Amino acid sequence: MTVSSDAAVRFEGSQVCIIERSKGTGTGCSVIFMSRDTIGSAGIIKQLSLPAGSNPHDISVVADNKAYVTLSDAEEIAVMNPQTHTWDGSFIDLKPFRKGTGATTVIPHPDQIKVYGTYAYVDVQMYDANYTNDSGEVLKVDISTDSVVSVIKLKRSNPYSMCASDDGSKLYLSCADFNLGKTGDIEMLDLNTAVVSSIITEPTLGGYVTSMLDLGGLLWLVVNDSYTSSSLCAINPLIPAAGKTKTVAGVPVPCDLTTDGTSLFVGSRSTSAPGIYTVNPDMVAQVYGPYSVGLPPSSIVYVPPKL
Repeated sequence: MTVSSDAAVRFEGSQVCIIERSKGTGTGCSVIFMSRDTIGSAGIIKQLSLPAGSNPHDISVVADNKAYVTLSDAEEIAVMNPQTHTWDGSFIDLKPFRKGTGATTVIPHPDQIKVYGTYAYVDVQMYDANYTNDSGEVLKVDISTDSVVSVIKLKRSNPYSMCASDDGSKLYLSCADFNLGKTGDIEMLDLNTAVVSSIITEPTLGGYVTSMLDLGGLLWLVVNDSYTSSSLCAINPLIPAAGKTKTVAGVPVPCDLTTDGTSLFVGSRSTSAPGIYTVNPDMVAQVYGPYSVGLPPSSIVYVPPKL
């Protein structure tokens, strides 16, 4: 099965979802709904075309009959039905959250989605036509009305990766400085109080973070110290001043993370040993792999066995 080179994969609502961010079939970008039991072309349930150039970034099933898809370059969140695999064109318009006018208008680019209670939280990169960044934001969306009820301002710009704590009550966001100036950080948003705090900076980590997840009370991070070099480590988000508490040496050029709740599965884009690695988070020297998937992976997700 062939998809666009900038695709992302998610497991949502008991089905696999592939987001074709760049040019796909039909009118351009698309979301592919796939059976969890049959991976590949034979397992495709429906491929929904999205507006060309809309640049979808993430999908989240927020209710039995409702899924949100962030359209980063359209300033919209598409509202779909994941049961019938249909989209009637409904969306949440984010253009009212623009700032300024003319060439310096700062435009909202929605990225990732997390659900807590009856709300969806969407991190938003804010920048103008010259890619001048403003502070990032998190939009709180009422799932019952498909409306933005509050805007939470982050301390720094360019929120790139986001994950939830084990209980879902906190969001961790990496505000990444891709220019390697190390001006970014990881921030924690308490969803019960809407308070944002910076917990660790890029100089302390040694680079910018492109993927992370919370497992066993630790925040596991893919840290890039250059455009071609990355490493896997963990911090304790409750004691961030301690810095890196664990470093995994056995995975070359990690790029993405997922978990079954016990083990870490790490995608590697190494030119010499790409594939999927399995890491024991309790004994990080126990690394298995690589398990080849043909080409170097860019996005991975764990699909639990069907009960």
